[in-house]
Order: sequence, then C-alpha cells, then structure tokens
Amino acid sequence: MIIRDFDFSRDDPECLWSLYESVYSGSKAFRDRWSWEVCSYPRGDVRILIADCEGEYAGMTMRTAVPLRVQGERVRAWFATNSLVLPRYRGKGVIGKLYNNAAETGDLQLSKGTAPVMYRLLLKMGYREIVPNTYLTCVVAPLSWALWRLTGNVPFQNRKHRMDGRYGDFTEVTGIDREAFDGFDDSYYATLSQDSNYFSWRYVEAPSRNYRIYIRKQEDRTVSRCVLRLEGRTATLVDLRWNAEAGDEPRRTIRFIKDEARSQGAVKVVAWANLAPLRRILNREGFRTRRETPHFSFFSRDPRWISFPWEQAHFVHGDGDAEYL
Repeated sequence: MIIRDFDFSRDDPECLWSLYESVYSGSKAFRDRWSWEVCSYPRGDVRILIADCEGEYAGMTMRTAVPLRVQGERVRAWFATNSLVLPRYRGKGVIGKLYNNAAETGDLQLSKGTAPVMYRLLLKMGYREIVPNTYLTCVVAPLSWALWRLTGNVPFQNRKHRMDGRYGDFTEVTGIDREAFDGFDDSYYATLSQDSNYFSWRYVEAPSRNYRIYIRKQEDRTVSRCVLRLEGRTATLVDLRWNAEAGDEPRRTIRFIKDEARSQGAVKVVAWANLAPLRRILNREGFRTRRETPHFSFFSRDPRWISFPWEQAHFVHGDGDAEYL
C-alpha cells in the first residue's frame, strides 16, 4: 500500500467515486459536489491523499487550504474534509497513515464534524480538542415550539417586521461584493480569513444548501454580516462577522437573527461558535448550551498552536465541511 497524492491531471476521479460508492452506497452526491468543492474552490489548493493498494483505492482523505488571520497575520492551515476507507481495509491503520502523511507539511491541521468513533481515533493520533465546542440553541417562539414538539406541526405565520421597524439597517442580499468587505475589521481575533470570492463560493454557489445572507450598514459601511439556513422549523446561524468598532455588535445582529428566524416561521435558532466572548453574549440573549458537539480539534507539533488560546479564536458553523456535507 502506497500513500500518495491524487494527481488531478492524471488520475481518474472514477476511482474516487467508486470508493465513495462502496462506503456510502452511492456516489451521486460526491459527483455533484466535485465541480463546486474541488474544481471551483477559490483558494485553489485542494489536496486529496489516497491509499493506493496496487491500483485499488483503499481509502482517501481530502484537505482544503484555509488561510487564518491571527492578530492581522496570515497563517496557512488545512481543514480535513471527507475521509473514508473501504470496509475490508478498516482496522489496518489506513486512516492513521493518511492523516500522518497529510500532517507532514508542518502546517496546522483542523478537523470538525467528525463522528464520535473517528473523533476518538483522532485524539489517539495526537489531535487536541478545541473548546468550547458545543452547540447552543435559542427557542424564539416558545408556544409554537411546544406545539411543534407535541404534534410535529405548527401553522406558519409570516410576520414581517424588520424592513420598516427597528431592524431597518439590515438588508437581505442575494450576493456579496467587495464593498461588504472593505474596511471590515476582524483582526482583533483569530479567524478563518474571508474575502468576497470565498464568501460567494461558500454561501451563494453552494449546490446543496440555500442560505439567507444579511448585512448591516452604518453610513455606507458594513458593520456586520450574517448567514442563516432555514430548514423546517429550525434556523441555523451559519456565519457571523462584525466590526469591533460598532459598540452594539454582535448583540444587535444576534437579536436581529432571532427576530428574522421567527418571522420566517422558525421556532428555534441553533448556533455553533467557539469564541468564548461570543458564546457569553449568546447565553445572555437566551441561547442555552447543548451536549452535542461537532468535535472541533487540531493537530500541530508547533508549540505556538499547542499553547494557543483557542477560546479567543472565532470559528463558526460554516467553517470546515460539517455544514455542507
């Protein structure tokens, strides 16, 4: 067995789709995502490692390059996305070999959205837990939520309020241009670096999800932007960025999100973020901590990351691949 990089110019992706079909009983979703996730990735660097066993792909793991901003400094890191092994090769250390090879670049390795069994394996391989990392939930329509829990059905009532009320400074947009990023200061915490191209790829062009994107402006300057996904009676806060100079942020945007979700028929809002100050604000705005977690973790031999204050790093539900899988 040889661990090697998948050669996009020479290797046949049909072999990958065959592997995917053998593990997940269908490769259509992988084919549908290929052109978006791999070919259109705006940062241009997707790495796929395969375990090649005499021409048969026994397993694979995908890495996407993500630049982080740490106090204004750009740092290269990789998110693990989509790892799998053929059933007959499991228990033979294939995943460990793939992950060890991926880490040989020396760059920071990030993982999120892993199953409990896989998460325990990552911890054995030297990955370290990033905390806090649990989900938070806010019930925005208590009576409707109770009825929904009891009967599974709630009559939909659309209550429009934001455009002509207290949230008139928020606008729903169908796309994002550079103006929404110009002068947007998020260098005061460590976070995944975004630009308009990446944001559009992630939330406008994604083939498997539909998102609602909102921006808030003050004097023609964007001071916050957020992304919601509505599915049934649940709204998920997928992304949230704000300008530290706006003294009422991010509290104002969080309150807007709750009202907007309720106006769209949602009975609860689910959020995930690991930035401790943001979690404290979410708690004060009625969000309660759940036990569920996406198992956020990292691997690095660099003392900088081992001692890094991860509770001051701002990652959200939309970072990584847990949201669009």
